[in-house]
Amino acid sequence: MNIYLQGLFISLVGMSATFLALGAFIFIMIGLQKLFPWKPEPSAVSADQEEDAAPAMLSVSTPISDDKEVVAAIAIALEYFRSQSNLGSSLNDGRGNWWVSRRINSNQSYTHKK
Repeated sequence: MNIYLQGLFISLVGMSATFLALGAFIFIMIGLQKLFPWKPEPSAVSADQEEDAAPAMLSVSTPISDDKEVVAAIAIALEYFRSQSNLGSSLNDGRGNWWVSRRINSNQSYTHKK
């Protein structure tokens, strides 16, 4: 048998087995949906009781008298969040000790003195 025909045969067998397995999973899922249909959960609290049970959101609208206060608050928040992240701080430190040991181990001309 030609090597190209053998490769084509193996590819077709593999793809057909894959699609047959996926089709079997689809039919299994459809069968399970028919056996176990979705039932909505009964709500213990009616809509009127939900409004009474949930506290109302209080919206406090205070007039902002000065834009400088807003800018200062934003600047303080930004500085706080920037100081929390250490992401990238190791990039400024440079290469660590393991770079030197790898370079020594990979160098063929390095001879260890006893």
